[in-house]
Amino acid sequence: MLMPACQNVDQLKLKIVVHSGEAIFHKVGDFDDVSGVDVILAHRLLKNSIPSDEYVLMTESAYRDIEFETSLDVDQGEENYEGFGAVRTFTYHTEGASEPKPEAVERLYENRSHAFATALRILYKGYFGQLQPLFGSRNEGQYSNLGDVRITLMARAVMAARVVLLAPILVPIGTAIQAYRASTRSTRAERRRPT
Repeated sequence: MLMPACQNVDQLKLKIVVHSGEAIFHKVGDFDDVSGVDVILAHRLLKNSIPSDEYVLMTESAYRDIEFETSLDVDQGEENYEGFGAVRTFTYHTEGASEPKPEAVERLYENRSHAFATALRILYKGYFGQLQPLFGSRNEGQYSNLGDVRITLMARAVMAARVVLLAPILVPIGTAIQAYRASTRSTRAERRRPT
């Protein structure tokens, strides 16, 4: 059965993380599971320092194992993770990828309360927005194919409980981080002022 294409396909952005390593595949009840040190590293690479909204991030082992037909213009970098130390990376910025424009960031931080409010709105929408598709309360056109995915009511309840139970921990931490960023970031104009 063919599913209809996403209605917002022209607005999709992809962040791809590629790592080459070993994994352990096993079955837990009716579910297939994958685990191992390299799986953990691949998961941690999802949280990285790349400011772009569209890219392919490869570890050194993945970059070495993939045989590209032509040479890619990649940025070499390094990410640091507890338990792994420095991880050498190669990042390919896809065509059309964008980084925040410095002028826009400057304008945002000129009004610190507005910057803080914007960051909180993004944080809360991203965190609590996970509940909407779980129970079908979504805007028309968004997550249009989610109803075709077979997720039991129990699985939905468990995922929703996880979101709600972790909220008292994760939301205050996220709020504190955004408050710190908004209060400590200096604008270009502030950096130019003599002390």
